[in-house]
Amino acid sequence: MLVFTHNHYDFYHNLQHSPCVLLGLDIGKKNVGLSISSYEWLIASPLCSFTRKSGYDDSLFIEHLLDKHQVRGLVCGMPLSMDGSFSAHSQSIVDWCKWLFQNLKEHGKGVSILMWDERLSSRAINQVVSLDTLGRKKKRQLKGDTHDKLAATYLLQSALEILQRHHIAAQNKQI
Repeated sequence: MLVFTHNHYDFYHNLQHSPCVLLGLDIGKKNVGLSISSYEWLIASPLCSFTRKSGYDDSLFIEHLLDKHQVRGLVCGMPLSMDGSFSAHSQSIVDWCKWLFQNLKEHGKGVSILMWDERLSSRAINQVVSLDTLGRKKKRQLKGDTHDKLAATYLLQSALEILQRHHIAAQNKQI
């Protein structure tokens, strides 16, 4: 059964208590940054980014990645306001992810999707990029697609840490 949820516990149980490859998506108005997890959910790594075109083209690209990496779930960043409320941008991201969920399902590429609170992820990445040890040229190189990939990696890693706790707890119950 596939699930579209904001609840990491439901997402974990939907994956049948078993680690697998997950993709992290940092979805912006123009670009999408992607990251990929290790099979064991220990680490997230930057994968790529792409410029959003049409929903159809975006979906085809993601379908290609699902097949190539044998992905079973997506962790999509949900840009909430600092007080936890939804903005118009938040709603547009959730709507796009719901559309993607349905479209992938219709094409036989169904995966579960977890909407993940991404508050402060961009700020954390901006702090890394603005370190005094980096020169101006290097900082410019880190903006754009690299920034999107790093933001996707940061949000996926934070989700993996929670999912890994669920996995450890489930294993301990079986012992």
